[in-house]
Amino acid sequence: MSRVWLGAALAGLLVASAVSCDSSEGTSPKPGDDGGPDAARALEDADVPDADAAPDADASEPVRCSADGFCHTVLPPGQTLRGVWGDDHGVVWAVSEQGDILRWDGSSWEIRHSDAGALHAIWGSSPTDIWVGGDRGLLHGSGPSSKDLVWTSVTVPGAEDVPISAIAGRSASDIWAVGGSVDLMVFPPDIEGRILHFAGASSDPGAGWTIGHLAPDFTVLTRVWTTSQGALWIGGANHENAPFQQSRAVLLHQEAGSDTLSDVPLPMLERYGSPAEVETVTGGAVVAGELVVLGITASEGVYLRASDAPDGDASLVWEDTRFDVSPSHLLHAVWGSSDNDILLAGDYGRLRRWDGTTWSLPRIVVGKAPLTNTFHAVWASADDDLWFVGDRIALHKRPPQK
Repeated sequence: MSRVWLGAALAGLLVASAVSCDSSEGTSPKPGDDGGPDAARALEDADVPDADAAPDADASEPVRCSADGFCHTVLPPGQTLRGVWGDDHGVVWAVSEQGDILRWDGSSWEIRHSDAGALHAIWGSSPTDIWVGGDRGLLHGSGPSSKDLVWTSVTVPGAEDVPISAIAGRSASDIWAVGGSVDLMVFPPDIEGRILHFAGASSDPGAGWTIGHLAPDFTVLTRVWTTSQGALWIGGANHENAPFQQSRAVLLHQEAGSDTLSDVPLPMLERYGSPAEVETVTGGAVVAGELVVLGITASEGVYLRASDAPDGDASLVWEDTRFDVSPSHLLHAVWGSSDNDILLAGDYGRLRRWDGTTWSLPRIVVGKAPLTNTFHAVWASADDDLWFVGDRIALHKRPPQK
């Protein structure tokens, strides 16, 4: 994927340069154009002192929020957040590549546990039943209250050196964890994926994990999400032809009440006059009954929507959306409250919002310099209580202050 990252980096530099001299300020965006009037104000640097905002509820300093209500919170130094989850009671948890589990208590972030390996995913069924996945497997947090969670390592089936990349659940006794690894330093490459399922009780977290399904050959799983109707989706990439060819995206689906995971083909896309295959699933969700899949081709990020998503039919009708501004930027997280309120997050401090008619770039500026931090994950309880986290950034779109 090196050519993708190089292209994305060059595109980011060009966009930053264009923003500084943009003469289109005040023009209206056309349908499908995410470079409307907010585009020149959408980028800022969350690492400079002027943009490292005070915690949301810190009474000693002014709250640093953008014109669109996105507030920058102060993280402990050097944290690259890869996952975020909230308990719907005002407490938010996040995990980092540095191996830390962080807790937001409504006013500040605090590191509550540190592990030896990088952490990638977090999900909970309640304030006192939380799961974390990373390079060294699974951790479980439990205790008498959210403030008093104790984190313990949990032994799960399969190879211990295969990381957990994503976790999602339907309930406290129906949880899925997926992951995988690719080692191109040996030939043939060492490729292993894992799909784990928990059907036990939180009082005995080590006893309920099984191999939910055998991962397809040569497949590494990167994402998992569930729906309110009980459906399960798993995304990743097949590396069968590595290192000679690029990977091929894999999307798996399980109906509510079913034990079968079925393969859902992704469409071949048109890029620059040639067919392009989706190579990896980088994110996904079901919004207003429609399946949303984020991915990557050899040249740019991918945003796909499929109608009739709940049945997982192989003949889904796919809608391929391309962005006029920075199409090479990868997308990592999606959230939506309805089909006219969808937010995407990804590379170079970019958020994109769909209002049902046009794409725009929400204003997240609180300083003067461009924001270049990559967003990796999103969690939301409502459209006015969202968290976007990533490289040294935790952005909170909070409810209106009374």
